Amino acid sequence: MNNGLPIKAKQYVQFVSALTAFLVIYFLTGSTEIRQISLYILILIGLWFGQWFNASVIVTGFVGIGLLMVSGLQDWHFPQWSLSVVLLGLMPVPYYFSRQNRMAQAIALQSSTRHNDRLKELTEYVEEYSHHRESLRQEIENMNQLYILGRDLVEHTDMTDVFEHIAKAFLKRSGVSGIAVLLWVNQGWSCVYCFPRDEKSVWTEFMKKKYDLSRERRFHILDGPLWLREKAVVFWPVRFEQSPLAAILLTTTPEVAPRYVEEGTIFVPQVALGLKRMQLFWEVQERSRTDGLTGLFLRRYFLERLSTELQRSARYASEFSLCMIDIDYFKQVNDSYGHLVGDRVLCILARIFVNCTPPGGLICRYGGEEFVVMIPGASRSEAVRVAQEIQRVLALKNLGNDLTELQVTVSIGISHFPGDGESSEVLIAAADKAMYWVKQNGRNGIHEFQRLT
Repeated sequence: MNNGLPIKAKQYVQFVSALTAFLVIYFLTGSTEIRQISLYILILIGLWFGQWFNASVIVTGFVGIGLLMVSGLQDWHFPQWSLSVVLLGLMPVPYYFSRQNRMAQAIALQSSTRHNDRLKELTEYVEEYSHHRESLRQEIENMNQLYILGRDLVEHTDMTDVFEHIAKAFLKRSGVSGIAVLLWVNQGWSCVYCFPRDEKSVWTEFMKKKYDLSRERRFHILDGPLWLREKAVVFWPVRFEQSPLAAILLTTTPEVAPRYVEEGTIFVPQVALGLKRMQLFWEVQERSRTDGLTGLFLRRYFLERLSTELQRSARYASEFSLCMIDIDYFKQVNDSYGHLVGDRVLCILARIFVNCTPPGGLICRYGGEEFVVMIPGASRSEAVRVAQEIQRVLALKNLGNDLTELQVTVSIGISHFPGDGESSEVLIAAADKAMYWVKQNGRNGIHEFQRLT
């Protein structure tokens, strides 16, 4: 907008004003030469206003020819004829350039459209590339997390910690809603960890039907159990060399399941290494705390457990008992029947002690032919009943078909927490004194420390 009128309307007004002014001057001028010169000005007026509307050239052309014709054709000379030709020749010029302009605009629009399409294509490519790059970055980050997790697993020696780490890491990942870890133990699958936790029994039952998976080496998607409905189950076999160690089952959405199959091939070897390391650690620990002959715990481990039980019983004001057991005349058994028979007797007695001890009790080989039994939560009468049961079984002479002539008896001394002492040393010494009282009074008996006189 300018001075209250649109630009094109303003040019119309100016054109009419200029044309009117020209006509006034033309008719007021009496000289023929000046009139002819003024016609060139008329041509310039038409060309100038032709940039806004093509009709101005036609109007000025017809006005100019009309003015020439008014003067009379019989008086025309070369200037008049040349002017008329110029006026007629200029009429189509604006239309030509207008057409050229439209063609140029069409070409420019077409080129712009083509470039816009190309720009759009490049923009989509850049977005796709950025998305792909982000996906790769995420994959690298996931792989790095798997590497860090696998490295951390190798440093752990507690199975619960290992499985907690695995579960926490993968339950945060997209599409994962559950995890189950099953160990291959005694030729069967045993579910040792799962989330949700209430699915432990159903996973165990499910894997009982998948015995052949112990020989499976492929990372793949299983036909999931019915209760998972639309979920997929990713199977990761955890093996060390030729032996199955465990199986990890991830419950995921079907869309992401193939990705976790691939990730398993990277992550599981580190898990296998960690589990194997734990297995070896447990074996070493087991050997260091158990007797190789009888399988019972050794003295050092017993003392550790006794210290823990003392703290627990003191905290909760509970009680427990110790039974110190010594095999009567065991040296004579070795001398008469040989050390191999003596070893057999030790093993048989160890099984008897285990069978006669209530669940939760701890049986230890304290010395050569000395054993100690710790019974948490046992009262004095309950500890005496355990000792009596041991002697009752031994009285049956059920040591073996080839040992029917061998009669083995034991002397048992009993101490009780907290009445007979509140420290490991005092309780063990009390049970030991009670046992020696039995040995000094005919052997093959039971005695409680508090009844000593």
